[in-house]
Amino acid sequence: MATIMLVEDNEHVAEAFKRGMGFFDPLLSILHAHTLAEAEQLVQEHGESIRVIAWDGRLPDGNSWEGAIQKARTILPDIPMVAMSGDDGNKEKQVAAGCTVAPLYKHQAARVVIGLLRL
Repeated sequence: MATIMLVEDNEHVAEAFKRGMGFFDPLLSILHAHTLAEAEQLVQEHGESIRVIAWDGRLPDGNSWEGAIQKARTILPDIPMVAMSGDDGNKEKQVAAGCTVAPLYKHQAARVVIGLLRL
């Protein structure tokens, strides 16, 4: 069973993402962090089992593109990361941080994550 970590503070977006992922693969395990601090803890606790990280760019305790992704990369250097943000102004930062950029509408982000799991 593959494990995905979702870093998203908006419960509606998180639930839609989880439903989308369940549609594509009901056996996936999803770890959900609401803040960067929670994400860091989950990476430390479950790093070896996480196959993909899906990030929101703006979280209550900071901007994930500036620091958090680089921190995760030190622990999980080869893990695919997906940037899920409605803020197109951050695309350059997302790509520079090594993320695949996914749209937030319908099941598009889930499709991107599933595609990365199959690599």
